[in-house]
Amino acid sequence: MYKILLLVVVLAFLSCREQRKKTEVTQIDSNIIGDYVEIEDTLRNPSSYYYLADKCPKQFAELILSDSIRPADNFSTFRVMDSLEAKLFEDRKFYLKVFVNIMDKSDGALAEAVGLPALTYVENHTKEFLELSSLLTKDQFEKWANFVGVEIFLSSKNNPKKDIEDYYSKLKINSKGSSLEQKDKLEEFHAVMKKAIVDNEK
Repeated sequence: MYKILLLVVVLAFLSCREQRKKTEVTQIDSNIIGDYVEIEDTLRNPSSYYYLADKCPKQFAELILSDSIRPADNFSTFRVMDSLEAKLFEDRKFYLKVFVNIMDKSDGALAEAVGLPALTYVENHTKEFLELSSLLTKDQFEKWANFVGVEIFLSSKNNPKKDIEDYYSKLKINSKGSSLEQKDKLEEFHAVMKKAIVDNEK
């Protein structure tokens, strides 16, 4: 009788101990999952494509200008670059300054995405770009032209040199009435674009 009672007590003890282990494991797993969910908050995870996507483009742009965040190949940075095509001149002027900042810090995947908005803005707002180019350093101006040249090189189907000349012809038409200084700027822009083609053909 005592042996049976002792056996029942031992089995009950082991059962309770096993149940406690399972509970501890469950608690640990819950903690891990909790941390994982917190890290995976796409709006606050700097590695996420949608990092700070809840902020309007201007707020995100101001964070870039203040060096609070670094531009990256994500939704918010691309949205800021697209804002170069804003309807109002003052907005485009603001985003041009931000775009230059992005351009200066771009590398890798982001650098590959800079060319198209750079090309589109200059084509759609040629005179404006030539006027605002006075706000850029020589290095920034040449970097902009280089990005456009590389974009044309990469997107060209047959003849990138011809595509550069076609693009340049559009810019000349768009810039009619510009000052001599601005026309010289356009020539400089053209020269850097052509060099970008030559450099990438090597």
